[in-house]
Amino acid sequence: MSKTGQVKPMVSVWMVTYNHAKFIRKALESIVMQKTDFALEVIIGDDCSTDGTQDVIREFERDYPDIFKPVYHQKNVGAYRNAYEFCYPLLTGKYIACLEGDDYWDDENKLQMQVDALEADLNATICFTQVAEFDESRQKYNMHWSFSFRPRRIYTILDILVTFNIVTCTLMFRNIYPVLPYNPNDFPTGDVSLCAFLLLKGYAIRLKEITAVYRVHSGGTFSSQTLEKKNMVFLKIFERLLTYPQFKLYSRALKKLASDRAYQALCFEIKKSDPDKVNIEKAYEFALKNAHSENIFYPLKTILRKNLYYLTGQSFGRRL
Repeated sequence: MSKTGQVKPMVSVWMVTYNHAKFIRKALESIVMQKTDFALEVIIGDDCSTDGTQDVIREFERDYPDIFKPVYHQKNVGAYRNAYEFCYPLLTGKYIACLEGDDYWDDENKLQMQVDALEADLNATICFTQVAEFDESRQKYNMHWSFSFRPRRIYTILDILVTFNIVTCTLMFRNIYPVLPYNPNDFPTGDVSLCAFLLLKGYAIRLKEITAVYRVHSGGTFSSQTLEKKNMVFLKIFERLLTYPQFKLYSRALKKLASDRAYQALCFEIKKSDPDKVNIEKAYEFALKNAHSENIFYPLKTILRKNLYYLTGQSFGRRL
């Protein structure tokens, strides 16, 4: 790891933490072990952790004062304010690498490989890699779901939105937005919306190497959510992207993606013994309103209506 000194860093590591005492040392050590021919900085926003996370961060700040630049909050400000209001404006590197306090990098050449890839391809705004997934409850590695997709090197904005197989701890991107062109609070999760706006300016490069470990545990903001909740998160993301004029060119595709998510959400709700009627109605109406594959969707309408009626006592889609 090259020290910054007075040299402007090539890479800013963007990290936010909250009660990650169990994991944070491994994460910070994985930064220190990086072998690079450039300078880097580490911007860490700790959201008033109460479990000793700040003590570990202070150790690294003391040992590497030119590298680690923490932001310690005296009261809880929330994940989004911590990341976007307090930390993002401090990122000065040409490239930004993301790492959360409960994940870590396990390839000492990760940053160098990604910088080399982005330096060699000026049309790319994002570089990501393969990832290993570790289940803390079972203490074993899983095959991460992104491996189920056909590997390729170049991904467009629509490729990413369809699968979103970028795991945050593998993400590096060009620092092209000193001020973000959107309100992060409009979205239920940060990485998908950020990547969507970055990919308006270029494409993503995927490296075949496994460079990071993503931990699945009960305290994880996204990993602890059920598949049903994750599905509703993506539905909301697509709906919000449709409100931004920058995505007008992709409106038809986004509506189709939202429709697919709405239909999946509807199926999840049908399987529940005590379905959430509000979510069912929202998903059903949105899917029917925006479904573009009408010839595929139509045969399911009657079945879905009957299932909804028997489960909820409510009738949906009367106009069909």
